[in-house]
Amino acid sequence: MATVTLTKTVLVVCGVPVSPAVVVGVAGVAFGCLLIGRIISTANSTNSNNRNTPSKTKQSPSDGNNKKHKTETKTETSTNTSSSNQKENNNEKDAPRRRGRGRTPTINDPSSTTNEDMELDVVFNHLLSRFTRFFRLGGIIQRISGITGISRTNIIQPGGSQYQDRNSSTPGWHAAHVIRAGTIHSSITGRQRTELENFLGHTQDVPRWANVDKIGQLIDQFQSENLNELAKIDFSGELNSADKIIIIELIKKFVAMLGNCIKYMRENRRGQSNEQLQAQIGVIQELRDYLDCSKEIIELMFKKGKKGYSGENMSDYQNTTKNNRKKQN
Repeated sequence: MATVTLTKTVLVVCGVPVSPAVVVGVAGVAFGCLLIGRIISTANSTNSNNRNTPSKTKQSPSDGNNKKHKTETKTETSTNTSSSNQKENNNEKDAPRRRGRGRTPTINDPSSTTNEDMELDVVFNHLLSRFTRFFRLGGIIQRISGITGISRTNIIQPGGSQYQDRNSSTPGWHAAHVIRAGTIHSSITGRQRTELENFLGHTQDVPRWANVDKIGQLIDQFQSENLNELAKIDFSGELNSADKIIIIELIKKFVAMLGNCIKYMRENRRGQSNEQLQAQIGVIQELRDYLDCSKEIIELMFKKGKKGYSGENMSDYQNTTKNNRKKQN
């Protein structure tokens, strides 16, 4: 009969006898700990990368802010924000800086509020207002002429602004007059004079480049040179063919003047980058395209004049009388 002899193997580690099973168990535990540590380290590294990597879908701060007027209908647009209203309230305390200009109160006119956060829209609306409010002035003059008996061409005279409601408190911005006209006929008093002073003193807060140099100067010149043409339009009745001809001619003159503004800007850069210059020129060109002598635009200008003639939305200009005195410098 054969005899089987079992031999027990013993490992010696650091002079101590150790069973192979124990060695295998210890090695397994060590390997498991090493694997868990590696997984934790990888997870931490991934989380760190996720915090430091910006979202690919995040838009730039300027996205969606500019060119808002492209989607709006052909009406005199405006932007009304609490910050701009607060600015108007603060500016009412500011005295005009120009010698001889009468102080007029700041009128909270919803159709004339601006927002410095949307610069190109502000410029578009300001330049458009300088045209539409010219017709509104024509209606006001016609109404006052009917009340006083003074000829429409003698109600106000061309010239530098005699009144101003505020000064801009925003660096790089100007309180720009919407209508530039000179003296008011001395026989006009009371409510009619208050209305004219406040309307002529009204300003809008705009970027400096949209008011200084040639842009503001050429628009001032357009308004002064066309007061007599404006006086020929009859805003008391319905739009007729004679009125249409005058309105079309005024639109063409204004659009041509804007073209001269663009030419001047290209020839006389003021340190803007090429991108800034093209954006500024672009908003003026967009206004030129907008004023296309269409039936809609002609009727809009006549409607502005009729509002001036009827006194619609003019109560604030008529009733506000504080600070309407010549400032002595």
